[in-house]
Amino acid sequence: MSGACFRLFSYSKYKNSDREFESKLERLEVDPNNKHFVSENGAIYSKDKSRLVCASTIGGKSFTVPDSVKTIDNYAFCTNLNWDRVIIPGGVKINGGSKLFEGNNIEYVEIPAAMLEARDTVFGKCNIKRLVIRSKAKNENDVKYIAYNCNIEECVFE
Repeated sequence: MSGACFRLFSYSKYKNSDREFESKLERLEVDPNNKHFVSENGAIYSKDKSRLVCASTIGGKSFTVPDSVKTIDNYAFCTNLNWDRVIIPGGVKINGGSKLFEGNNIEYVEIPAAMLEARDTVFGKCNIKRLVIRSKAKNENDVKYIAYNCNIEECVFE
């Protein structure tokens, strides 16, 4: 892998005659000698772990963004479509202000109030069973900004 930043190993196939597409990330690697990136538990980070480049369900279908992370790249959670639980701590910003999730099915996701207040689109075309927003201000109108064209069964402000 000499000279490569990182490599993703995946497969894609059609699931049925309706041309439903399935894609699954099987493995990701970062060269241990890489000066800019590191991989850990199915995720790729900047070397100092202040930036999350992408997260996958390789390390399990639950993912908690480490406290060291300050920014998350666009579409960071799009490599696998089905998540049981994702927790994003306070103080984290989306790098570029675009979607983190696109077309995902998520059982439970917890985001900080800052993501709601920034009005960045966090979710696009997702099915979310339970969305927890760590904010005392219950402004449900703001949810439409962070969740574009999504089906949210339950939204809770804590």
